[in-house]
Order: sequence, then structure tokens, then C-alpha cells
Amino acid sequence: MGLLKTIFCLSFLPLLSSCSSKNSSSCETLAERIFSQKGCPVLLHPPQEKRSPPCYPWHPYPNPVLTRYAFLCQGREACIETPEGILYDCNGFNHSLKEERFKTIHPKLIELSRKLQQSYPRLSIVEGLCCQKHFRFLQASKKSPSEKHLSGHAALITIPEELSLEDLCKALKAKHPIRDLRDPSILEISEARLSLYREGDTSSLLIEILDS
Repeated sequence: MGLLKTIFCLSFLPLLSSCSSKNSSSCETLAERIFSQKGCPVLLHPPQEKRSPPCYPWHPYPNPVLTRYAFLCQGREACIETPEGILYDCNGFNHSLKEERFKTIHPKLIELSRKLQQSYPRLSIVEGLCCQKHFRFLQASKKSPSEKHLSGHAALITIPEELSLEDLCKALKAKHPIRDLRDPSILEISEARLSLYREGDTSSLLIEILDS
């Protein structure tokens, strides 16, 4: 009988030591059903802890990647009064997708803009490919768009920083740039002409693809 009591006590020792151990690891807490004094079942849930979302090394690029769609016609269905009457703008993106010629945006234009976006993430495409209607509206608005907008070989970009042509060449990693002797704001690199204009803290850059 004494032997049985000894065995019974020894079997409980590991359980008692595991409960009192300070180094024991916590297990998952599950909801448990108990009964109140009135005999009604009560379901107890463990307290919820707010956890911040995990961080992964493959977080997406903070800025959207420029595609051909960023260079589609930028008409806004506006209107302007001219000596000949009221001139209406096109509806831009809506009609751009329906015409086959809007696939003619030069790939070099997209490539150069993407390179600039890597150094200047706040870059914005103001004008890309223009239809005839939007081109006339820009001219009537006292703007001077390049005729290369009509063929998808030009883009007007704004960057909210004070930049120089040297800054842009460094961002584009351009080799052997050629400065226009007649206009210091114009620079030619391989396959493209860059025209830089500054308005306050904003830099406007016109990229024109040169004819091969």
C-alpha cells in the first residue's frame, strides 16, 4: 500500500513542477465553456491583443509604374471662348482607348520617364499623346505644345523641385549630352531632346524623341 502511494505521488511531481516553473513556455489560449452559478453555460474568450501588420522585404514600390496609359490624351472636356466662338476640349482618356493610333506612343518616351521617376518619385505626366482636338485646345489656351505630341513622340513632365539639365542627365545616366548653343535650356541626349523650364519651385520638362 505504501509503495502505491509513493508511485502516485511521484506521478504528480512533474505536473506540479511544470506549473510552478517560471521558464515554462505559454501555450495557445482557447475559449473555454464554463457554467455560472445559475447553471447557464458561459463562453469565456481570452483578451484580444492588437498586433501591427508584419513587414516583408517584398513590399511594393511606393509609386505606380508608368505605363503607356499614363501618356494617353489628357483632354478634360473643358471649353474656352475664342474669337471664332467656343472651343471644346476632347474627353481624353475615354476616347484614347478606342482609337488604334493611340498605340503609337514611342517606347523610348516611356523608358526615359521611368528613369526620371526613380530619382524623382513625385513626377507627373501633364501631356503625352494629343489628338487634333486637344492639340487645338492647348494652342487656344495660349500654350505652345510640341507638334510631336500628335504622333506620341513628346511628353510634358512636371517635377516639384528646382532642377537643372545636369541633374536630369545624371538621373537619366545620359552619355555625351549636347547643349543647344542658342538656348541654354535645351539639351540633346541619345534619341531625345530635353527642354527645361522652371516656374517657382516646379520644373517643367519637355521630352521630344528625335527622328531616327
